[in-house]
Amino acid sequence: MPLPKSPYTLHKHLGNDFYLVQRLTDGEILFARPSRHPNNPHIGGPSLELLLQFAGAQPAANLLNHENLISLHDEMTAVSSIPRTPGSDGRDAAAAQEGGEEDRPGMVKRWLIMDFAEAGTLQDVLDDYALPDSTLASSSSSGPSVFAAGAVQHGGFLPESFIWHVALGLLRALQWLHEGIRDTYEVVSPSDLPPPPPATTRGHRAAQYLRIRGKTPPEQDWMPVLHRGIRASNVFLQHPRGTETYGAVKLGGLERAVVSGSAGLMRGTPVVAMEGEDGVGLELLRDRKVKWGKEGLGMLREKRPYTRGNELLSVGAILYHMMLGRELPQPEDCDTCGCIHVTSNTKPNPQATTTRCRHASCAGKDINIDVVFAPLLAYTPGLKRLATMLLQAERGDGWWASEALNTAWDGFERWAEDTEDGRAYRDVFDDIWFRRQNQVRLGKRAREEEGEAEGEGEGEVDMQEGVLVV
Repeated sequence: MPLPKSPYTLHKHLGNDFYLVQRLTDGEILFARPSRHPNNPHIGGPSLELLLQFAGAQPAANLLNHENLISLHDEMTAVSSIPRTPGSDGRDAAAAQEGGEEDRPGMVKRWLIMDFAEAGTLQDVLDDYALPDSTLASSSSSGPSVFAAGAVQHGGFLPESFIWHVALGLLRALQWLHEGIRDTYEVVSPSDLPPPPPATTRGHRAAQYLRIRGKTPPEQDWMPVLHRGIRASNVFLQHPRGTETYGAVKLGGLERAVVSGSAGLMRGTPVVAMEGEDGVGLELLRDRKVKWGKEGLGMLREKRPYTRGNELLSVGAILYHMMLGRELPQPEDCDTCGCIHVTSNTKPNPQATTTRCRHASCAGKDINIDVVFAPLLAYTPGLKRLATMLLQAERGDGWWASEALNTAWDGFERWAEDTEDGRAYRDVFDDIWFRRQNQVRLGKRAREEEGEAEGEGEGEVDMQEGVLVV
């Protein structure tokens, strides 16, 4: 009996054990890596490895199945090779070496098929436009550093449209990982809704269509996932697939992710892990969280709990870098001098013993969030407010990702309505509407060719399909 045909063809060998494969059904290019083991540490931390080891790839794929995560699409078992396509480098995927051992004919290999971020990472973007380490570059200099320095002088670093795009993508990913909730997006014709329009709908696009954002019900037995590695190098980017201004933002780098043993819907239930330690029992984690609430910065850093608040603060640190072109200093007590370098007017740190570090040996710079954001005139108050609130998140569960996303959405909607760049920005709503309009035009053209177009209304859209869940 012949073996079933593979749904993928080898597109390109990237070196070592990394490959690009093409899905035959839609031509999508995906990332593939063979694994000789029942688990795969490149997919996730110990908790996710257990899912792969004992339950197969499907539970892990369900967990990582989100528009803003590097998703695990498929698990494929192949004998000796993945089919090649013309123009490939001529190597069979399974004929490559892994760990120095050459594959034997007929060897069964396990492949994990994941999203491919062809546009690189956010860290690549930040590096391309990095600020000089010292002062502003001289006028005779050239290159990305001068561009970045000039951008900050003019009120900002990266464009606000891109910062909103990244912020919303990361918060959607955390809303799913932490709470098991997805955002839904719908576009409807104004004539389909009774006046007045919903309060959630704003902006110049309302003359053509209304944007309605919603949420799926939370999973009742959701076990929150803590990423533990949210940084720019783990924020992956794709090129636009439609009319959007930017492609998808995908959070990856799940090597240190941990699945909490706590039910996610109980507000009083702590969701906690350790920043750099695995295998700590839930009871000990809860004790450490209670101790942190009492001792605060007096607690040794390696004993401090890692919570959802840490993840939100990490998103704030990314926004800070995108807005100012430099990394945020250590948000807690400095490793070198023990001082608090990051404060704000709205929420000064009560545990800070001084408002200014006077240790000559410390390279850390003191910043006041409100002070450094004030000159950034290129950014709207909504973006500054979001970044400030995220940077004030603590090691706790006081502010949830879904709440942060609601705050972000309000600020984004105001920016999209009130600014020229916002009105030019195109997102998933615009792409849904564009695709539906194209379907209407194609349908009308087909009817005209059949002689059935007379008397039919133009521009009618079947909005039942105009819903996207991410």
